Amino acid sequence: MWTPGDTLAIDWGSQGGLHVFCAVLAWSRVRFVRFAANEKSETTLRMLAECFEVLGGVPKTVLADRMGCLKAGVVANVVVPTADYVRFATHYGFRPDFCQAAGPESKGIVENLAGFLAVETRAAHPMVPLGLFRSRNVSVPVGVGFAFVVGFYGLPFVMSLYLQQVRHLSPFATGAVFLPMALFGGLLTPFSPRLAERFGPRRVIGGGLTAMAAGLALLALVSPAAPTWGLALLMVLVGLAGPTVMPPATAVLPNAVPGHQAGIASGVFNTGRQVGGALAVAVFGALLSRQQDLASGLRISLLAASAVALGAIPAIGLLAGPPRSAAPRRTAIEEVAEMTSPGSRP
Repeated sequence: MWTPGDTLAIDWGSQGGLHVFCAVLAWSRVRFVRFAANEKSETTLRMLAECFEVLGGVPKTVLADRMGCLKAGVVANVVVPTADYVRFATHYGFRPDFCQAAGPESKGIVENLAGFLAVETRAAHPMVPLGLFRSRNVSVPVGVGFAFVVGFYGLPFVMSLYLQQVRHLSPFATGAVFLPMALFGGLLTPFSPRLAERFGPRRVIGGGLTAMAAGLALLALVSPAAPTWGLALLMVLVGLAGPTVMPPATAVLPNAVPGHQAGIASGVFNTGRQVGGALAVAVFGALLSRQQDLASGLRISLLAASAVALGAIPAIGLLAGPPRSAAPRRTAIEEVAEMTSPGSRP
């Protein structure tokens, strides 16, 4: 049962061609109603801010009835709020919540994926030949790319919110904190091929993921009183993973598949990266919204990203090494010369 003033339920309706924003404060049943021309995110947040002013305070939880304008997606039957809504909730200090995500659009996700795999297995010319994943030099880079992007995309998302909402930095100052991470990664990028050639892709990729996992874990466990420049230095560890993970992992793919499937393998690799980034933002956004304070959500998110990076390291050992160089083929002139030499068979 909700306690007085604990939860505010909000929803959109329509009346006479106008959109109606409705908010009801739990237990006391205090109502807030406003008319609007649309149901966009900006309008919803503006209505919600006005509602707080009328109520004279902010409830602990705002329960939305699956508002599409505030919903970024559904992950594991949990509605994930948009980044703008997370920032808004953090600013006002309430926990955004949604009604249970049991709608048909979320119910069909697993069925659609299973159906896609079944069709691809039987199709004469599948869009994504599942046989590609039998090659370790395809499946491992795809998994590595996914794990890398979870941390590389997830860190700016949660850290930028933390720096602005908790440490009260301006957007410009927040961007400056990420500058060392970007600079060191950019400076190391031209040397990535040489490192992979000298030490092998497995060692370089493993070192990059280890640096990323360590940086994410340290950022999660660092003291709240740590100076901002200290956070910037720790983020350099994550930035170093960029040139040491992605280029070697990408270079492995072309030699792992026939030439006519190189484009498909590259597309699968990029899709894995995009899925990793999308899931990172969605899941971390949900974690931030469900914690009592943003700092707690930050720690859980960064530790989760660190665990994903660590989990990908053992798979790197499955990468097949470069093929052994074959003996140089003799020319026709050399073969004829050998046949006509005095010591050759008649």
